[in-house]
Amino acid sequence: MPKFLLIPRDSGVDFSGLGAEDMQGIIEQYATWGRKVGSGGKLLDSNKLKDGEGRVLRVTDGTVSVTAGPFKEATEVVSGYWIIEANDYDEVVSLVQDHPHLQHGTSLEIREVEMM
Repeated sequence: MPKFLLIPRDSGVDFSGLGAEDMQGIIEQYATWGRKVGSGGKLLDSNKLKDGEGRVLRVTDGTVSVTAGPFKEATEVVSGYWIIEANDYDEVVSLVQDHPHLQHGTSLEIREVEMM
């Protein structure tokens, strides 16, 4: 069965003003969604990426350069991932219609994994 990568993109949504109870509520929304999709055997893996830490590699004139990043100042930040097993894009779309990430003015990109 095909696998799909679900990529959450956001423009650096700032949750710093939320209290602990509100933050816990948001975390629980994600956990509840994960349990729902996972209970059907469709969610294979997921993880949040660590905020503000990473490296970007580029090749310029045959030389690899490494820079710190990505940074919150970026237009869009990838904040994690989910791997979902589904028959096709239509099934994935129906599984993620109620994804909590969509409630915060953000987007989700769905890409089929090409098995090598």
